[in-house]
Amino acid sequence: MRSRSPTIDANMHAVGDRTLGAGAPTQSACPLPKLDLPAADWRSYFRHLYNDGSPLPESAEHVDVLNLTLLSTISEAASRYVAHLGAMFPRGHAWGSCFNGACGSGHFAGYLNVHCPSEFAWRLRLLTGQRDQGARHTPLHNHSWAEVTHCGGSDFEANAAFYYAARGSGLWINMGRTAAFGTHDDAVRHFLKRNCTLRGVGAHECDSFLQRVMAVAAHQGFDTVQFLGHCDAKCNTCLHEVALLREHGRLACPPVAYRSGSRAQLQCTCVEHSSSVGTKERPDRGGCASCVRGTLAAQEGAMEGSGIGTWRKPDPGRCTTCTEPDGALGSAKAGAGAVAQITHGPGNLRFSVSEIRRFPPGDPARFFSLVEPRARFHARDNAHLITPEVWLLARSGNWPSADKINVHVQLWRRCDAQLACDAPVNITGNSTDDENLAHNAAVSFRLSPGNGRSEKGFSVLLMGGRYNNNGQHFPAFDNAYTSLPSGQAKVLHRIRVAHRQRGVLLYSAESLKQMLAAKWNRSHVLTAQALRQAGCVERRSTHAPDCEFDGRLSIARLRGEWLLFGRANMAAGRDKRHGIFGGRHVQMTRSRSIEGPWSQFRLLQFEGYPDYVTAPVEAARNLYFAAIKPNPANMSTLLGLFAYTRDGDKYGSVSMALSCDGEHWSQLEPLVLTHRTSLGRGDIHPVDGWIVRNGSVHFYIHRGVPGTVPDGVTRSSKTPSTIERASVPVQALGSYTKWVLRQTQFCF
Repeated sequence: MRSRSPTIDANMHAVGDRTLGAGAPTQSACPLPKLDLPAADWRSYFRHLYNDGSPLPESAEHVDVLNLTLLSTISEAASRYVAHLGAMFPRGHAWGSCFNGACGSGHFAGYLNVHCPSEFAWRLRLLTGQRDQGARHTPLHNHSWAEVTHCGGSDFEANAAFYYAARGSGLWINMGRTAAFGTHDDAVRHFLKRNCTLRGVGAHECDSFLQRVMAVAAHQGFDTVQFLGHCDAKCNTCLHEVALLREHGRLACPPVAYRSGSRAQLQCTCVEHSSSVGTKERPDRGGCASCVRGTLAAQEGAMEGSGIGTWRKPDPGRCTTCTEPDGALGSAKAGAGAVAQITHGPGNLRFSVSEIRRFPPGDPARFFSLVEPRARFHARDNAHLITPEVWLLARSGNWPSADKINVHVQLWRRCDAQLACDAPVNITGNSTDDENLAHNAAVSFRLSPGNGRSEKGFSVLLMGGRYNNNGQHFPAFDNAYTSLPSGQAKVLHRIRVAHRQRGVLLYSAESLKQMLAAKWNRSHVLTAQALRQAGCVERRSTHAPDCEFDGRLSIARLRGEWLLFGRANMAAGRDKRHGIFGGRHVQMTRSRSIEGPWSQFRLLQFEGYPDYVTAPVEAARNLYFAAIKPNPANMSTLLGLFAYTRDGDKYGSVSMALSCDGEHWSQLEPLVLTHRTSLGRGDIHPVDGWIVRNGSVHFYIHRGVPGTVPDGVTRSSKTPSTIERASVPVQALGSYTKWVLRQTQFCF
């Protein structure tokens, strides 16, 4: 039924005579997920969404959209709902099937049309049949604030940006002087005095007339035009369009004023986040708008809408990864002093961050790794099955730095995602080789051959090795002093410093029993001579040409190759600020076999970071070490977490970057921050490894690392170090990965 002509009143122009009531028909032909979360979950969701002191809703009854990325971080029940919804309404699903069974205001559905943010689910409030009987969305008033969504990438948005009005998005625009119509056809008839020419399917879009309609509306003094029954979404759903005049909409964030909060009472900066659903031919056709709240826009290093939440690239003289935190949190629980924390991480990803484990005062453990051992280990006598579990490993030794004396690898078994584990056990001995390996050991697994009596199994691998003094033997013994955790006394030790094996060692064990007994199979995979021939980078005059590998190692598998990452000391000077304690970087080598031969070492290159292959070294910059593993959202790429500081910057960080080959990386983007930095390092380290559970990736950060910042032994010993967990949905990380791969010059 054709809508009536526009009716004009003093407040607004309106088309149509009836809004959609609460009694819209609801069908349930498919096993739809039930959104029956407890009130506490909803309060938490809306508190994170709006971040203000207003009374919080205790259900989703009155919102049009749900941010699934945020919702999945609220609780296990919410995460299950999001996973169920994704399985029920997959991205590439046809326009029908289960969508036809979900039509009605009682349900939410994802991937509603090509222009919708991929991370949003929509309530199906108005259908074509109801629209044709006169039902409409409720029009918005002149100069009111409207909660909206917007995604870029549409060529027809040349002289107007088309938003969807959507309660629950968290992003607001002002309507200005507005006119409301039922459909595009109604607007064509009103402004152009003609009908929209019918040209088959999709003629109701009136695309060939829209630019002229918007130009005439703007000429008549309107700021926005509304369409209350434009039906172009799955399930024949009609959404509420708002066209913002005089601005093009090709970008996610047209340059207008935005607000946040539950009542548009807070200022915000619009940034690109997530991506639109797109089409089969053009997936992720454009980034989508999101709001960074509060005063972040006025702070140095704020995010801008020129990429999917990428942190603004600083001036060449500034630190690539230094930004002010979004909503910095102060906490005495995570390390000594206040904690600087980011609530919007790389790509404006929303991380749920919490402290999950606290170590006893005086515990020197550091350089943590996290692995999930294969269910089958190969034992020499028979196949040994173990229950799937998570392991946490670390370097430990004497307080505070777990260095030089009693250095060993500790193992915590049977951990859960909260890192509640069994008591730790030592899995390396006290020989010089053991201690050198333990100093920087990386952990992994590999397929191992059978022994004729059982199937193939898996070997656990430790790879490490530190040595120095220019490759020369130290005296057999030396004096070393360590402070007790109480800070009351110093203890003199006579320590062994001779190095029997210089280079990188490989320890392997083919069974759990062998590993727990520290009876490792040992080999020397990169000798001092092999390291020199492979061009290992060590420029400090006290050590060159032999790499000390004083930072930790990391190993990863990518497309059938082993990749080994280690410290490259780039500065040759001897002063503590710009030499021995400066110019740290990361280098890598690769091999088809873990035993070698290994390729020439290559310095890692990052977009927006000095290229040390051709550029002068900046001794003030320090990539302390890397934790690198296959990207859980795209296993053909690598994800790296890097401990980063720069002298003179307010914060150090653990920053994230992605790579297609292990050598070339995207721009470093901060995940967590710390203000506690000294001698080219901060007191936060990334844990090497992450866990995927219930659709979310859990990253882990060690904060308050003992001995990293000289603030007094007594104070450090009384402040336990902690591990924080930063969680983000795999789907959101996948969207971020796709955008990075499209943007970076290093991939594809």
